[in-house]
Amino acid sequence: MGSLFEQTSVNGISLSNRFVRSATWMGMANEKGEPTPQLTNILCELADNEVGLIITGFTYVRKNGKCLSRQLGAHRDESISRFKELTRAVHKRNGKIVLQLVHGGYFSDSELINGVPLAPSKVKINEKNSRRAMSKQDIKELIELFADASKRGK
Repeated sequence: MGSLFEQTSVNGISLSNRFVRSATWMGMANEKGEPTPQLTNILCELADNEVGLIITGFTYVRKNGKCLSRQLGAHRDESISRFKELTRAVHKRNGKIVLQLVHGGYFSDSELINGVPLAPSKVKINEKNSRRAMSKQDIKELIELFADASKRGK
């Protein structure tokens, strides 16, 4: 059990212990995918309680990769300031925080994205629900979007 309380590092990030709050959807983003004060308070409480690393809930890199309402989104530069506020609040409590970046693909919600979700292949689920096969261009764009979202996170 002693090793749980030992310092470690992950990809150059020094952690005070090995406790990790896994990426969990909290449903506490605003309509733009930005963290709310309620989410910030919960993540700060984790930092106050000395969780070594906090991983945000899954954060979409493009609007058509959104799976759930009130999901975090790292898809727009205009949201950087709200994520900075969250990060600064956690850092102020000596916490470490990282983003989990995703594109929902097959699991994206067609109503939330106002369109047909992308998937590895075309799928018809029922009369109202289907998935569009990703093209090579879609894949290239998603690679760039993950890189862009990563830069925003940094």
